[in-house]
Amino acid sequence: MKTSLPIQPLFERAQQYKMQSLDLVAPMTRINVLPDAQQLEIGDHVGSMTDHAFAQLCNALGVPTQYAIRCRDSEYEAPTNIEGHSEVIARAPMIATHLNSWLHNPVKDANKLVRGIEWDQASIASTITWRALLSDRYFAIDSFDMLQQAMSVCNSLRPRYGDPVLASGDVTPDRMFAKITFPGMQREIKESRRVGDIVQWGLFIENNDIGLGKWRVRGFCEWLWCTNGMVSTRTLVDSQGNPLQIERRHVGSKLGLDEDAGIQWGDDTRAKARDVQLSMLRDTIEHILQPDTFEAEVRVFEHAAANDVRVSDAEKSITKLAKDNVLSDEESKQILHAFLSDNDPSQFGLAQAICSDRVAHTLSYDRATKFEHLAYNVIAMPRREWSALALAA
Repeated sequence: MKTSLPIQPLFERAQQYKMQSLDLVAPMTRINVLPDAQQLEIGDHVGSMTDHAFAQLCNALGVPTQYAIRCRDSEYEAPTNIEGHSEVIARAPMIATHLNSWLHNPVKDANKLVRGIEWDQASIASTITWRALLSDRYFAIDSFDMLQQAMSVCNSLRPRYGDPVLASGDVTPDRMFAKITFPGMQREIKESRRVGDIVQWGLFIENNDIGLGKWRVRGFCEWLWCTNGMVSTRTLVDSQGNPLQIERRHVGSKLGLDEDAGIQWGDDTRAKARDVQLSMLRDTIEHILQPDTFEAEVRVFEHAAANDVRVSDAEKSITKLAKDNVLSDEESKQILHAFLSDNDPSQFGLAQAICSDRVAHTLSYDRATKFEHLAYNVIAMPRREWSALALAA
């Protein structure tokens, strides 16, 4: 499992990003691309665009993104006189003019939410980085608010489960991950080949601020013997059998427009909508941290460890796994190496190899977290599906 910041620095960094956020709503006709095609001007606010924001701008205007990037980043030689002398000219002003033409003459006049970060630098005026250009129906929930709500629930459970521990976490201006466990929620997996294999239960929380994913909260388990981690993908229901909101798109009502000040985030309507979403988050967290939910997961792990169907050809099984889940050749090799090194050909063993430290340390934090989802999917496979993978020809 990837290492992380301690909980307090993670919390403080998320709070800092929230304080530095700059969110503006503007008609497309008031958004202007500067001649370098790197900067965006919205009223009195000028800042550089990330590649992600630039791609979202192109997509919103129906301009091929790769073509626009080539124009932005390239030059050409143009003759200057009859003797054949030439000069190098940047193509950026050409694509900037092209984009502005569509912005100022849109097929459909729409408002856009432009999300930025204001960086305060010592002795230098603050600078803005535009990180996303989104629909005016995009409903942003700051990562800090999600962490604050989650820690409020976790801290209320201290008398029962002990102090919450940040097993792993990461936060940037664009997204946040946090994996929190409790020392008082531990069980031994008795069917495991590793004596004293203890699993510790907790939460996985994820947020994305730039339109690349939902906010979600799921169960998380950490194996203390090897510090491997898995993110549960099991569907959860409440006491009435209704599905819990374990993930949700960032979509809400249209954002109000104040052309001088930008969006008014503090209005009553949006404050109430935010409280509703955070309330759903709180309810789901409380359910995930119930002992019955944890016991159901332990039964999944015990079943996988006791499954007598073993991998017959590791290379073939992992090749099939890689094909079904779009893994790279290098990622497949790392999993194969970990699997063979652990010498546990069971369903439990393959799942542990996928999320092992020796695999995780070669991956980015985002990618390592996806492998923790994949590991759970493998450990929770029904017998027939597991047999097809283990006995792959």
